[in-house]
Amino acid sequence: MLKKMLSFSKPDQQDRLPIDIHTVVDELMLLYKKRFRENSIKVHFDLEQEPGLVLGSKDQLRQIFINLFSNAMYAMPDGGDLEISTKIISSKLHIIVRDTGTGIKPEHIHKVFHSFFTTKTESVQGVGLGLSVCYGFIKDHGGDITVESQEGQWTKFTITLPLAED
Repeated sequence: MLKKMLSFSKPDQQDRLPIDIHTVVDELMLLYKKRFRENSIKVHFDLEQEPGLVLGSKDQLRQIFINLFSNAMYAMPDGGDLEISTKIISSKLHIIVRDTGTGIKPEHIHKVFHSFFTTKTESVQGVGLGLSVCYGFIKDHGGDITVESQEGQWTKFTITLPLAED
């Protein structure tokens, strides 16, 4: 049943194409700009000047950022700051998404990528699949995702993706 649900939530697989992550983020910012402003969330960028390209599914990469942005908004009900940065280290693109929201309790941090784990109390808010789907997509792209948090202060997700070879 879980495999069926995950495959249903997975955007169509497509051939892996060279993609500029900044373009993906820019496109999503057009969708989220108004929502962030209405929720008093200020977005800050610190982007690598030449980020390089990653081989990937644009739909899956979009879904990753949609989940991270939605979770950040949920974690900052009274507003805050969302920082998005990129940097290249050892032929890998590191994408960091950091919010100044409620943070994650230490006892929950190791569970955030598990299927069906959620801290959202309203049943319509989430079923605990968003971050587990993100984790799967990132692993499918040969990458990794980590999370750090200080409860009550901030949460930071770091995505690492291999750069496409020239």
